Amino acid sequence: MPPSQIKKPQTKPTKPTPGRIVIVYGPSEDGRPRAGRFNGREAEAAIKAAAAMDMVALEAKEPAVREFALKLPAGRISKTGRGFVPYLPKGLHEGLKSLTSPSDASAKIKYAAAAAAKGDVVKAAVKESTKGLWLPTSWDKIGVGALVLAQDDDPKDGWWQAIVVDAKADVVTLRWHNGTSRRPFSRHKINLGLLQPSEKPTLAFKADPASKYPANWAAIAVNHTVLAKEDGPMQQWWEATVRTMKSDAATLSWRDYPSLPELHRPRPALALLHPMPVKPKTA
Repeated sequence: MPPSQIKKPQTKPTKPTPGRIVIVYGPSEDGRPRAGRFNGREAEAAIKAAAAMDMVALEAKEPAVREFALKLPAGRISKTGRGFVPYLPKGLHEGLKSLTSPSDASAKIKYAAAAAAKGDVVKAAVKESTKGLWLPTSWDKIGVGALVLAQDDDPKDGWWQAIVVDAKADVVTLRWHNGTSRRPFSRHKINLGLLQPSEKPTLAFKADPASKYPANWAAIAVNHTVLAKEDGPMQQWWEATVRTMKSDAATLSWRDYPSLPELHRPRPALALLHPMPVKPKTA
């Protein structure tokens, strides 16, 4: 009988066993717990990212820890080596505390502070990260040496501080401000975000009640879309929707993550998107 006609014994398919697993966890600046699971090739990069973010990296070796790790949301490592660790539901938070020692879990994971204090912490962090750097007062003022916000190649990785190293007409070349070795990249000026400068901004846009983007910082109001820095030591920013505005204190929700808790930011700690953040079509 030809080999092709020989019936091979049926074997029951086995469920693939995940390889190396690393849990990265720790609090945000306002004390909310975060934890994420990193598998396989991302494990080593996750350990390095955890150190940069002042978080704990725990390798899941014991069966009970591995079983729990598979319940955690997956974290992400971007092309630049930065890590994104999701917020942790309270139920999973309690489970994580039961698996980790007091020396790390109790010190690193805790609930904290009032909403106003959160905003003050972030405002101070933004001020510190922009100290001594030039913040342009409008998009047409963006030039060499300017500090702006630029979206990463993958929108899921958010916006980051970047410095302009070359400017030709409306297209500029930038490098990431965090010192990554990744090579310079290009963006159109109107696809960059502006941080509020200390001097009075000279934005020349007229307020449009129908637009979701404010014309300037003074015009930020309910339902506007702005950029807000996330809680944590990284300089990562995301699109946020203004829910309430009282004087200079804004309550916002993350535009793409509406199920996460609301955040609170002072007006000066918000960044602006261009009223028309789309590159114009050329003839």
